[in-house]
Amino acid sequence: MKEKKERWTPDFRKIALVILGFLLGRVWLFEINPFGVAFFASICGEGLNKRLMAVAVLLGMFTSADGIGLLKYIVLFSLILIADSMQQKVGQAPTPFFLSLLCGGLNLLLGAALSLLSVNTWEMLGMSALESVAVFALANVYQWGIRFFLYGEWRRTLGNEELISILTLLTTALCAIPDRIDDVFSIVGTLGYLAILFMGFRYGAATGTMAGAAGGILSVVTGGDPVMVGVCCLLGVSVGIFRKIGRIGSSIAFFLMGYCMIYFLQGQSAGIVELRAMVSAIVIFLALPRSIVRGVEEDEKEQKENLFAKEDVRALANYKIGDFADAFKRLSKSFSEGDFHQNEVTPEEIEEIYEELSEKICSGCANCNFCWDKHLQETRDNIHAIIRRAGDDESAAAQISPEFGRRCIRLDAYAEYAAERMAVAKMNLGWRNRMAENREIIARQMMEVSNALRSFTLEIGEPGEISTEERRTIVGELKKEGVRLHQISVKRRRGRLEVAFTGSCRGHRCLTKTDLAKALSRAAGVKMCPGRECRNVLSEEEVLMFFREDTRYKALTGIARIAKSGEQVSGDNYSFMELLSGELLMLLADGMGSGEMAYRDSGSFLEVLEHLMEAGFEKKSALRMLNTLFVMNFEGRTFTTLDMVSLDLYTGVCEIMKNGAAATFIKRKSRVDTIQSEALPVGVDMEAESDVAVTRLEEGDMVIMVSDGVIDGFDRKRENLEKLIGEMVCQNPNDMANQILMHALAGSTREATDDMSVLVAGLWIKNPS
Repeated sequence: MKEKKERWTPDFRKIALVILGFLLGRVWLFEINPFGVAFFASICGEGLNKRLMAVAVLLGMFTSADGIGLLKYIVLFSLILIADSMQQKVGQAPTPFFLSLLCGGLNLLLGAALSLLSVNTWEMLGMSALESVAVFALANVYQWGIRFFLYGEWRRTLGNEELISILTLLTTALCAIPDRIDDVFSIVGTLGYLAILFMGFRYGAATGTMAGAAGGILSVVTGGDPVMVGVCCLLGVSVGIFRKIGRIGSSIAFFLMGYCMIYFLQGQSAGIVELRAMVSAIVIFLALPRSIVRGVEEDEKEQKENLFAKEDVRALANYKIGDFADAFKRLSKSFSEGDFHQNEVTPEEIEEIYEELSEKICSGCANCNFCWDKHLQETRDNIHAIIRRAGDDESAAAQISPEFGRRCIRLDAYAEYAAERMAVAKMNLGWRNRMAENREIIARQMMEVSNALRSFTLEIGEPGEISTEERRTIVGELKKEGVRLHQISVKRRRGRLEVAFTGSCRGHRCLTKTDLAKALSRAAGVKMCPGRECRNVLSEEEVLMFFREDTRYKALTGIARIAKSGEQVSGDNYSFMELLSGELLMLLADGMGSGEMAYRDSGSFLEVLEHLMEAGFEKKSALRMLNTLFVMNFEGRTFTTLDMVSLDLYTGVCEIMKNGAAATFIKRKSRVDTIQSEALPVGVDMEAESDVAVTRLEEGDMVIMVSDGVIDGFDRKRENLEKLIGEMVCQNPNDMANQILMHALAGSTREATDDMSVLVAGLWIKNPS
């Protein structure tokens, strides 16, 4: 089955620029054409099809002039294309300023060469110099308008540079159009009045006045009366003033003002031609779709409403997540209220056993009346003593008074039944304590979930929007590279730039994620890198691409490990993780004992911890949650040590968290720092907290994490290992890890008496290129 070909859609922005290039090629001033050359210089800096633009401008020149001047421009454009191709080969994109300077310089050299062949040498040399200056100036003016045509957002207020550039482009291009048809209709006048109407109605009186000034100058250049400059300015003001009453009202005000000014200030025939041009412009203006002509305030209002909707959704998400956090917090408090843990059987239970015991044992006894009537208090006290001491090693005779022992004929039955009932009561006490512990664990878990949700709300509510100008520059650079954007999000998270967009490449082009990262780096002024979830290549298929500000540092890691002699697997587990926040996590967990069981315990612990960290949990919250889970599951029968190093690759800040782990070493240029811990391992005590140390690393510093088995290989003296690390001159993390492990094995007579693991990470500043 044949694949369906993708439907070709014209790029109207580029078509408009080709037409502009053709028209500007037709505009000559004293036998020179700085307008077409300046346009070509500006367009070359935007990464478009330069050959097509050169052909469009040269074609315009061919239709309006001939002679040796055309040869000069053909040679000039050829040299510019060759120079641009050479610069592209060395991997540098030419800037508009460089191209305008290059065009002006080459134009001056070619003009000087041609002047030597001319009779009026000095006159041609002066014209060439004047043209070169005009090319340089116009190219820097045109670039703003060209960028707007290529990448500009229509639904916003124009900047002064853009407005002046667009009006200059349109005015000079209109000079190439034939002025009148049979002296009854002015094409240039119609287009000029249409521009005044459109700009004044869409952007207001100030912009309408500027468009009127440009239109008036155009009228004077094409042979009109100089008074038309003032007339056109007043027309632009009138449209801007009456724009609030709609297109029809503005058009009526425009026509009346024009009729009064033109008809009385100019001759009758000329006035008729101008009025026909005005009427034609009004007809075209009224026929344009409302989505194009409506005031820019309406577009900006929609954008603000969309932004408000987005902020409203963000606030709603914060509000809902905050509610969930508060709900979990209240549940945590309700589970932890009161002291549910008990050490002894309650007095109420003892009293219940007493009532049951006295009724069951004494009810059929011959001495019942004598004991309970004559010796009530003594009987009560002795029975309570039997109940309280039930289950102890001492006999019942040792728990009561001699008189009661001689009098009570069912003493053995009392002791036996009291022991049975107290055993049941103590078993119930154990279950209640276990339930209390479980309630406390659930309360702690809910509190940690509440804290995690609260941190998520802070992240969602973090202000991250960038300025409109920065966003416009980024969008323009992507479009310059040939990206067809569908949606784009540009914001700062934790002060660092993030760019996400859905789009595809135009035509049959492909762009690698490295190319896109370089383009974003040029636009943003900071080095950008593609995210891990980013596609390798952007093609014609629309996909999501994600880029973030690159880190200042890079970390190289190394690992060396060996299992205890006689074991198939090591009880140590490790992990290197790079989080989206730009942090590198080094994790080393040592399970209790060695072999399969220790491997399973430490491995399952690290697996859950990795998932929590990737989900965005805070490190301390994640460790507290896992500690309570281990206490609940294993009840202190097994535990796992944890060594965690968090290295911020943006700032170089290193955070070390330890739970019962061996010492961690930081090798600096002139010393070795040792971080020790007295915290309990994970799973021993529910109240256990991690020991935390924070320091800042410099370029070339290395972090060394070891398990207990490595310390044992140095006669259980960390000072010996610290001395070895200080004497080592190795700069490769993997080599350093291997050397430390070899020395540890040498100290253990080449036989690992315990699982041995060494993790090393070195920090270096990234190459800015």
